[in-house]
Amino acid sequence: MALRSRLPGDDKSVKFVVLDGDGRRRFELTKPNVPWSSAPVALDSGRLCVSVSARTIELVDLQNGKPIWSFETIGSDRPAQPIVAQGALLILVGGTELIRVDAETGKRLWSAHIASQPIPDAPTAWAVDDHMFYCITREQNLRAFRVDDGTLAWQLSLVGSQEHWQIVPATRHLAVLPDRPDATHELPVVLCRKSDGQLGQRLLFRSHGGDAFVHLARDFALVGTENEVWAVGGPER
Repeated sequence: MALRSRLPGDDKSVKFVVLDGDGRRRFELTKPNVPWSSAPVALDSGRLCVSVSARTIELVDLQNGKPIWSFETIGSDRPAQPIVAQGALLILVGGTELIRVDAETGKRLWSAHIASQPIPDAPTAWAVDDHMFYCITREQNLRAFRVDDGTLAWQLSLVGSQEHWQIVPATRHLAVLPDRPDATHELPVVLCRKSDGQLGQRLLFRSHGGDAFVHLARDFALVGTENEVWAVGGPER
């Protein structure tokens, strides 16, 4: 566990503290008082990936607190964000570029231009699994990029006037829906296959609530807002 705390009477530095699972302090370091641009991400049980500045990603050894390597991205209005997939370390830069780096050396393996405009600055605007990085562009396209080489695997156009969409992944499928219904209280939900983007269903609900959610189970889905919920099953149900 990694913690940050400000040193008493010192506005220019903070303590970076790492605790063991039983709460015992493993080590601590004094760092400049620069806010983390995103929460640290554990690469594995012994290494932590930290955004130490808007442009710099650092991999830290959790045994001794020493940096293993650092990676510097291009300047952007949006801080670089580390993303860990199974066996891969990705960095989202400026909301438009995705970079994969070698987790052992910090060397760039590939970079991919994922959108012409920055994707929404929200964790639900993208998702990742062992094989794909999924994101929603501001042109309302759902895109999937291969983790192994950064190529575009497939793209699916979304329909609706909503500005902010969210991705909800399941084992084999993705559900995509707006954060909130639009002014006409329409709540569209798109279900597609993760492997190839094959469209499963486009559903439209008449909503009377605000924040929207979806939960995917093996043979049914729950869709709702704070005021209502719908259960959607397969043809046999």
